[in-house]
Amino acid sequence: MRKVLFTTVVFLGLLAGLCANDIVPQGTTNNLQTELEPNQEPLDDTVLNPLNRECLNHNAAWNYLWYGEAGVGRASLFLLEAGEYALESVYIADYSNAWISLTEATASITVATTDADGTTLASIAEATMTTDGSTGEVTWDNTTFELAQATYVKVVVLSETQVDGNGDGVAEQYAPFLLSDDGSDPQGCGTDLDGVYSAGSYNWDIEFCASPTADPLPAVFFSEYAEGSSNNKYLEIYNGTGAEISLDDYVILGNYNGNPWSETFTFAAGATLAAGDVYVIANASATDAILALADEALAYADPWYTAAFNGDDVRALALADDPENNIIDIIGTLDFDGDGVEGEGDEDDPGGGFDVAGVSEATKDHTLVRAPGSDGNEGDWAVSAGTTSDDSEYSVEERPTADYTPATLGSHVDCDANALTIYMNDSWGDGWNGNVLTIGEEVIGSDFTTGLADTASACLVDGSYSVTCDGGTYQGEVSWQIVDLAGTVLLEGGAPYSGVLTVGESDDILGCTDPDALNYNADATVDDGSCYYAGDSCS
Repeated sequence: MRKVLFTTVVFLGLLAGLCANDIVPQGTTNNLQTELEPNQEPLDDTVLNPLNRECLNHNAAWNYLWYGEAGVGRASLFLLEAGEYALESVYIADYSNAWISLTEATASITVATTDADGTTLASIAEATMTTDGSTGEVTWDNTTFELAQATYVKVVVLSETQVDGNGDGVAEQYAPFLLSDDGSDPQGCGTDLDGVYSAGSYNWDIEFCASPTADPLPAVFFSEYAEGSSNNKYLEIYNGTGAEISLDDYVILGNYNGNPWSETFTFAAGATLAAGDVYVIANASATDAILALADEALAYADPWYTAAFNGDDVRALALADDPENNIIDIIGTLDFDGDGVEGEGDEDDPGGGFDVAGVSEATKDHTLVRAPGSDGNEGDWAVSAGTTSDDSEYSVEERPTADYTPATLGSHVDCDANALTIYMNDSWGDGWNGNVLTIGEEVIGSDFTTGLADTASACLVDGSYSVTCDGGTYQGEVSWQIVDLAGTVLLEGGAPYSGVLTVGESDDILGCTDPDALNYNADATVDDGSCYYAGDSCS
């Protein structure tokens, strides 16, 4: 279990007396609402199960839980992703010893879910913290909380020790706690170069620690699978994590004919996969068209049969660390007969293949294309396979052959709108020489600087989009196609080009949108490239 350590600034941390509504009477912490001072803002992004401490400070000045006649409460908000967490601890820095030589002080700590304004939705835990005048920590055992969706968690600190804060000899104020830093840039969240936290007056001085009870697996999964004619077989893997990953951290498990796992494929040493990109493993005897899009081509039994599968063989993408217990995504199942015992040979062999989306033995002689919005099935094949085209994560498509390569190979658009693939070609083989394809606001092809072909993807909502291709040299070498998920070519052309792409339903009015043109159409919402001007030739 990975510990998740959150550090942030408290909101409303100015000296008591500067803002009268900051003073919160004792016993009302569960109803404490949080307002924001000018240099503060709520956390816009969820904490997506960080592997290391996250710096979540959004303040530009010192903040204290300072003297107050009735006690002063402060709250920190943390925006956590959905999931179940084990609450571990809250840690603060106490300024009492440095300021008034106090060697002990207490504070009530409340942890609760809240809305974005700081209003409590539900209590998670409460405790009393005792400090030594410099630091304090309260811990919880066997306390868990579950968030059905990304939600703010509020940590409230309320000073309880009364002190003589104004020098009149009467202990009627409350001990001061330092609850944030000096406003400088994050210095490793209060850690040294080895990542060890060291408390201090100028470090990040409030911590909230929780551990996900089950670490969510990364959004890396099979985006396409093909069991085609002859050796036209491949696996395509998509990185949906939002960051580059090292494939040294992943393996592919394989079996055959209903047996247990028999092979563990490791990727080429040092291989990486960029966010939003795919990695294709193909059989080395596949067609040239498939191999042109492959990142690795695997010969038969060298050393495994990873890309030499049949429809009844199972393949699983897993973490390299303890892979059989950390499966991220699976195609097929080792327990086909459903008796709870995996890999029993003939009993767990599905025959020709596994059913997908209501198609019998669809893992044989078909291409499976993952639908947008999938994040991997964590080893539960039934979740992905479904029983109909409506509840399956895959569409069952035509298999690759000597004469046919699926247009979807080589890219995956994780898109709930209109997912498009753009195929770019250069007949000379030196890229597009500065030409670019624009689709509305999308600019495509600027990095196509060498080679015969490249692909890109786009996700467009229904509507009409101006399309141009221009801007470079050697335009006679340039060609392109815009293709939807079904493989239909929606638009194609070369350079120079000007036209319109319409996807889905559209109420747009096509026409010339340039007021300087002779045929300007004030009602047009999308320019269709039809503008002409004084002096233009009609020939």
